[in-house]
Amino acid sequence: MKKFLLTTVLGLVLTMMISIFVATPSEARSYDVSVVQVREGDYEILPEKSSNYALDVAGGGNASKETWIQLYERNDSDAQIFTIERVKGEWYRIVHKRTGYVVNVAGGHDRNSEQIQLYKDDGSDSCYWRFLEVGNGSYIIQSKLGDHRVLDLSDNKTSNGRKIQLWDYHTNQAARWVLSPLSNRRSNRYRYDDDDDDDYDRRGYDHRGYGRYDDERYDDDDDDYDRHRRGDHRYERHRRY
Repeated sequence: MKKFLLTTVLGLVLTMMISIFVATPSEARSYDVSVVQVREGDYEILPEKSSNYALDVAGGGNASKETWIQLYERNDSDAQIFTIERVKGEWYRIVHKRTGYVVNVAGGHDRNSEQIQLYKDDGSDSCYWRFLEVGNGSYIIQSKLGDHRVLDLSDNKTSNGRKIQLWDYHTNQAARWVLSPLSNRRSNRYRYDDDDDDDYDRRGYDHRGYGRYDDERYDDDDDDYDRHRRGDHRYERHRRY
């Protein structure tokens, strides 16, 4: 009788332990997610961590294929415009609008820390993505290489040139992205003062929106102004990790 009770108790304990270990992976996925269809169109793709940064093509708007995708401060440049196009069913391609190349996993390698790059759409799974809604306007961008792989911000840190990579599926902030339609893009709104030269507005931006000037813009003895370029940063080509 004692042997039977001991066996029963051990069996119950073992069952509970197995249940705990099996539940752990799913519990780590702290968000209820579902695959959704998104509206096709032009977007900036922002990390949930900070709306001051966006996915960006190293080298600028005229980049060639196999150029890294990186994080960079939003700057209203062509380097940060991506077109989301539905391919079939729940799968999409993310196209760099200026070059026509797609967001791709370098080498098609299904492994952690693989760099995300521009590449031609060659029909491989590394060129396609789907969107999992996690709430609050954020999405997990999942690779067709496998539902265990997502688009990830390296170390969840926002800085210019920060690596964008493939990583194991998770719902932490580093894998959550906001799709900002191009119509929402922050842009300069120009208001002119009739008493001023038409070339400059009262806030110190020229009429093309390119330059911002110091407070001491005018010098009676010198017509040159100290200009600080907006949206004309230089990109540093990403080194392979």
